Amino acid sequence: MTAKRIHHIAFVFHDLDKAIELFEKLFAIKINSRQLLPSRGVEVATFPIGETIIELITPVRKDSPVKEYLDKHGEGFFHIAFEEDNIEGKLAYLRQQGFEFLDKSPRKALNNWRVAFLDPKQTFGIHLQIVEP
Repeated sequence: MTAKRIHHIAFVFHDLDKAIELFEKLFAIKINSRQLLPSRGVEVATFPIGETIIELITPVRKDSPVKEYLDKHGEGFFHIAFEEDNIEGKLAYLRQQGFEFLDKSPRKALNNWRVAFLDPKQTFGIHLQIVEP
């Protein structure tokens, strides 16, 4: 089971507007989406670079898991997501290999993507996500 591609790379910031301004200047691009995700307590802006999506994320609630991450680790890299055609099959395969997940089962995310995070304790502290668009 090989990942199809790097689907997206996510970064977290305190000020989403400033982050958008920075990325627009750096890469001469315009964001193509800006959405609130109430279930996760975040606002997300996205733009494509080639076939990969860049996500800029900011927490909008104090109880957001992203706020907790941002407070602990600071601004910058958050996670990288690998695209799969069959997320349940990939999760079952990885569980057979001894991996655990922060998400017990795939959950809905931005654009109705189905996602699951591996436990970063098993991935050298890197937040790795499996995504089925």
